[in-house]
Amino acid sequence: MEPTRRALFRISLGLASAVYGAWTMHAQGRLPGGVHPPRGMSLGPTNSPRLTPAELRDRAAEFRSSLEQLCSSAEALKKELNGIEAADVFSVKVYKEAESLEKLGKKVKALSKL
Repeated sequence: MEPTRRALFRISLGLASAVYGAWTMHAQGRLPGGVHPPRGMSLGPTNSPRLTPAELRDRAAEFRSSLEQLCSSAEALKKELNGIEAADVFSVKVYKEAESLEKLGKKVKALSKL
C-alpha cells in the first residue's frame, strides 16, 4: 500500500474505534465524564445523626467507663491466666470472662463511632 493509503486506513480505523467505543458506553448507560455516585445517593456523612452536646457528653462518659471496665477486666483475666499452664483446660469462668471482654470491646467500638 502507498503511504497515503496507509495513513487514511489508520485514521479511519481510529475514528471507527472511537465511534464504536462511544456507542458501547452510551448503550451501557455510562457516559464519559468521570465517576459519579448513583442517583439518590450522596457522598459524605450528610445522613449521619447530629447529637446534641449533652448527648455527646453522656456518650463520652459511657465510653470512658466502658473502656475502664474493659481494661480492668482484661487485667483481672490476665492475672488469672498467668497461673494456668498452656496444656491445662480453661475453666468455664475464664471462657465467660473472655466473652464478656469481647462484648465490652464491641460496645467500646460502637461508642467510638459517631
